Amino acid sequence: YVSQLNFADKVNDSTKILIIGDSRVVSAINTSSKLPKSRNLGLVGSTPIDGYYILERFLKNNKTSVVFISYGWDRLGMKYYPEIITERGIPLGLYGIAEYIDLKQNARRIDSAFFENLKWETFINNRFYTPVFMGNKLKNFSKKNKLINDSIYNSVNRQNGHITSIWGRNKTCNNCSAFESSIDSFYIKPIYDYYLKKIFSLCKENNIKAIFETIPFNQTTYENIPELVHKEYRAYLSKLQYQNTNAIINDTLFYYPDNFFEDGHHIKPLGALIYTEYITKKYFNKKLANARMHDNLYKNLGEEEIK
Repeated sequence: YVSQLNFADKVNDSTKILIIGDSRVVSAINTSSKLPKSRNLGLVGSTPIDGYYILERFLKNNKTSVVFISYGWDRLGMKYYPEIITERGIPLGLYGIAEYIDLKQNARRIDSAFFENLKWETFINNRFYTPVFMGNKLKNFSKKNKLINDSIYNSVNRQNGHITSIWGRNKTCNNCSAFESSIDSFYIKPIYDYYLKKIFSLCKENNIKAIFETIPFNQTTYENIPELVHKEYRAYLSKLQYQNTNAIINDTLFYYPDNFFEDGHHIKPLGALIYTEYITKKYFNKKLANARMHDNLYKNLGEEEIK
């Protein structure tokens, strides 16, 4: 969070492609090696609410040509994640008083169930580090944790927001059946739908090409998702495309082999290189080979062969 917010706040005229999304985006798109003049501004655990406010913050000092957006299904609907705002976004500075007031006003109008999670007492404690907040945090402080956090911060900076290197330690996929494989219906929470559309609107207002695409599933999860859920998700994306004709909203769903994943959600470094090459050829560099070559990469070759 700190690295991403620091980047959003500084003037940077060279960023032409901005990546917005959750930890799947952070791990899957390797901005450090494949995408020139790009920054992965994804936030681990985030939802479209966080994506909107960090994009708004970036655009106060900067311009960009393209925003690539992706959120996992669990970050669009299924459940609320207010703790991402209260435990990360507020204490680390993404939400100041103005942003919090704006969020509360929108939630009151659009999603009363989510609004109930937004308390001023929580904001004050977590934003201004009162004894109530610090009492819970100091017990987890240690020099070892600080060194780990410093290492992650430096790694994120070096890799332009990409942090696949944090994953990739397991040789096989750990708990590879992700939560999506257990659902029988897709729906989106009103507050997340509202802020995803606000991201598209913000891009349009700033003459930015917006692209939405779902990060690849692992094979086990993909094959366990009911066809009805696929249809419901595609129907939602088709409606989004109809409402946002200036954007590119891709409703294609596909998978990589399980051994390309650290767990049910996060792609390993090799998979990240392949996926980044795929979107580069598909969206950002028309002179390169047609992106259909990607089918051969993820369906017909094993991991060792690709290496």
